[in-house]
Amino acid sequence: MIVFWILVAVLGLSVYFFPVALASHRKCKATAGIAVVNIFLGWTFIGWVVALAWAACGEPKPTIPLLIPGLKPWGFVEPPHPPQSPR
Repeated sequence: MIVFWILVAVLGLSVYFFPVALASHRKCKATAGIAVVNIFLGWTFIGWVVALAWAACGEPKPTIPLLIPGLKPWGFVEPPHPPQSPR
C-alpha cells in the first residue's frame, strides 16, 4: 500500500512540475520565471496552465556557435585532393 502512495506522489509531482521540465527541455529564456509561477501559483490550476502555455510558447535562448580557428566541426570530412602529376 505504501508503494502505491509513493507512486501517486511521484506521478503527481511529475505532472505538477511538467511546465518547468518542458521549459528546461526547450531551453526557454524564461525558465526561472516559469518555475516561480509554477511553484507559487501552480496549485491554482490556472497558474499551472499559464506556466505550461508560457513554457510551450516561450522564446528559446539563442545559441552561440563555438568558433575556434583551425578546429573543424565534428563529422567534417575534407574533400579529396585531385591527384598530382609526377614531374
